[in-house]
Amino acid sequence: MNKAAPLQPAVGHGPRKVFTSLQAGRALAALLVVLFHLGLIVADAKYFEVPWVATPFRWGDAGVEFFFVLSGFIIASAHAADISRPARLIPYLQRRMIRIYPPYWIIFALVSVMALSLAATRATLPTDPGTLAEAWFLLPQDPAEVGGTGSPVIIVAWTLRYEILFYLFFALLILDLRLGLLAAFAYAIAFATLRHQPGTGFPLTFLLNPCVWLFGMGIAVAQAAGGAVRPPSRPLAWLALAAAAFIGLAMNRAYQWVPLADWNVYGLGLASSIAIFAAVAAENAGSNLGGGRAIQLIGAASYVLYLIHYPLFSVGCKVAMACGMKKLGIPGMVVSYALLFAAAIGTAILFHLAIELPVQRWLSARLIRKTRSTSLTG
Repeated sequence: MNKAAPLQPAVGHGPRKVFTSLQAGRALAALLVVLFHLGLIVADAKYFEVPWVATPFRWGDAGVEFFFVLSGFIIASAHAADISRPARLIPYLQRRMIRIYPPYWIIFALVSVMALSLAATRATLPTDPGTLAEAWFLLPQDPAEVGGTGSPVIIVAWTLRYEILFYLFFALLILDLRLGLLAAFAYAIAFATLRHQPGTGFPLTFLLNPCVWLFGMGIAVAQAAGGAVRPPSRPLAWLALAAAAFIGLAMNRAYQWVPLADWNVYGLGLASSIAIFAAVAAENAGSNLGGGRAIQLIGAASYVLYLIHYPLFSVGCKVAMACGMKKLGIPGMVVSYALLFAAAIGTAILFHLAIELPVQRWLSARLIRKTRSTSLTG
């Protein structure tokens, strides 16, 4: 899940503009993922043992597909003018790394210390230095061997490994457009020939995940929104249809109505692409889709919310058990559910305002100053 600003059309295709509709979309997608995990944890047998709690938002993990498409859109929009300009590579990488690593490192360290302090969670931390180093730098790890998702400590960070992969691909486009297109073509050949080959193991299983194509959809939307495609005459209707299709496909995957396999992922990506394109068109036409200050703030804090919610729920449920909330039955579960949901949002917003933003501003100022100094003296 990428956190980048501002959200804008491709450079050279209109005025720079912050799209509050996409910030609202970011908030809603993050909340879906939060509700998905909250239901699963509360329903767990070692906590409240209420299976139906997980059912209403069992489809919420589809928020990840939306984030991947949105990430492709954001990066392609913000860095369109950098393509085939190798001198822009270092600033691009600096901005990307500043966005993704400092919040992750801080939360990774905090969760690790918390896990070490509790006997019940101490065993969940990897002891192998190599595994820890790979987790620290978000290098791909085999889910069969590490954490179930390939991400120890912060289990949802498996998505960040795909963000890093996409950042590296876009770096090729910045070095030379032809180099990036050649890499994309080679990847498409490998995907088509190796994706379903028997015996394919890690790291190919990581590289050939269909979610990789969602970033490409985001790039295509950025080009369309930048002027390559005429905006629809009724963007709000298209947005509503895309949202309905997205929810339907997400529910289909969760409740297994129709087996679509990879096509469910592509369908979610297409629905997300249409929604983003329609939202941009609607906002350019004057529609207000921001959802208010609270939604905008959650959208701004969505990266932190994504990173922090799962460990917070895990610890929070343990505290609830120690406080005897399970003995209160359904009322205790409802109160705990509401408190955990509110705590995740509140903690993410506080972290965003008090830590994430100041750290990123400080690092950006220092790196920009250093880059300028180097260019002047070198």
